[in-house]
Amino acid sequence: MSDSLSLGWSQSDARRKRDAYRRLLAVNLALQSLLALIVLIYPSGLLSLLALDGPGALPWARVWAAMVLLASAFQVPALLEPVNQRLPSVIGITGRFGMTILYLCLGGGFLWLALFDGIFAVLLFMLFQRAILGELQTRP
Repeated sequence: MSDSLSLGWSQSDARRKRDAYRRLLAVNLALQSLLALIVLIYPSGLLSLLALDGPGALPWARVWAAMVLLASAFQVPALLEPVNQRLPSVIGITGRFGMTILYLCLGGGFLWLALFDGIFAVLLFMLFQRAILGELQTRP
């Protein structure tokens, strides 16, 4: 019997795939939260990067940062147990794809945010899919 047919190997492989997803999600949430905290403290830095100089832009930057922190907090259950808490992962990945499209439509300096969210959306989708399939393969 080959290793790929044993239940112990399948469980180990599923755990490895789940941990890879959790690590990438942790990095993404940490980077998003760090960026949001920086924007809350120093919003004009992000505004200059995005080339937004309007008088109403400063409050909107802080609102954006607060929403990013809130969205990150809602994904903590997915970080702790991605297989049993699938909905936060699915919503988070779908939200990243949606924000990528929005940032691309806005253009300009938002292209950097589109690149950030787009790369993480694709990578998280691939790793989440592998983690779920790995878990399904542990069930005879």
